[in-house]
Amino acid sequence: DAAPLSPAALMADLAAVTAVSRQARADGMLDYGRVPGSVYDAVVAAWLERQFIDAGLTRVTQDRYDLPDPEWVLDAVALDVVTPQGPVALPSAFTPDQSPVTPPEGMTAEIVDIGDGSAQARSGRDLTGKIALVHSRVDGIAYDHPARSLMPELEQTGVAGLILAIRQPGDPQTRYAVQPGPLRFRVTRCPWVVISGADARTLTERIRQAPPDAPLQATIRVQGRLTPPGMSQNVMGVVPGRGEEIVLITAHTDSRWEGATDNASGVSLLLGLARHFAAGPQPE
Repeated sequence: DAAPLSPAALMADLAAVTAVSRQARADGMLDYGRVPGSVYDAVVAAWLERQFIDAGLTRVTQDRYDLPDPEWVLDAVALDVVTPQGPVALPSAFTPDQSPVTPPEGMTAEIVDIGDGSAQARSGRDLTGKIALVHSRVDGIAYDHPARSLMPELEQTGVAGLILAIRQPGDPQTRYAVQPGPLRFRVTRCPWVVISGADARTLTERIRQAPPDAPLQATIRVQGRLTPPGMSQNVMGVVPGRGEEIVLITAHTDSRWEGATDNASGVSLLLGLARHFAAGPQPE
């Protein structure tokens, strides 16, 4: 009989996959991870191919395919706020998806807190040429935050920039937790950044403390580019069975950031199952 799945081996495989993302970060990739079409995507695919071969799977191949869309590459990002008391630290500021870029020195304007960004919240307020701070509360993943559908609408108000604050339970201080949402909500004219709920509270307090005749200003700096669509690959291997039924077990290797649960854990389990069944009698 095949040996049972080894928790230690599963953890070792998970660590091997996430290590590829950490290498991307060490190499200076700001929006780091096993990004489709990147060298790190290819590295983890080659690693998985070797593991399949070593496990004894047959017909191990890499099926390469063209990616449909360009990839956003972030080169630099900053949100700088200076008060009479000194600069305000907002470490979570990031632009994890395509944004209009700023001049190298950034774009500076007054910050206006417009609550949830709804028409009611911004009624009677002139946002032209200002940076709008929008708060969006979500109880699940950040992709589902309520303000995402407002972004193109807010852009039409004449704002010079957008700061999107994502508030989540536990207020995770990770940049993955502040993704903007689906592509159809992308803005095309004004640069934008996202910040965490904790940083939003700090910024809101500083806006409130600023005197009416000297409103708080911020500088948004976003430098990035779209690269041409590249290529990615599926890694496949077969554990022969005794019946005619085909069982397909899949897990995606790509991820932004370390991607331990999205989906290095799935890849490690898939590999554990592959080793388990390849080492035992042919499954029914």
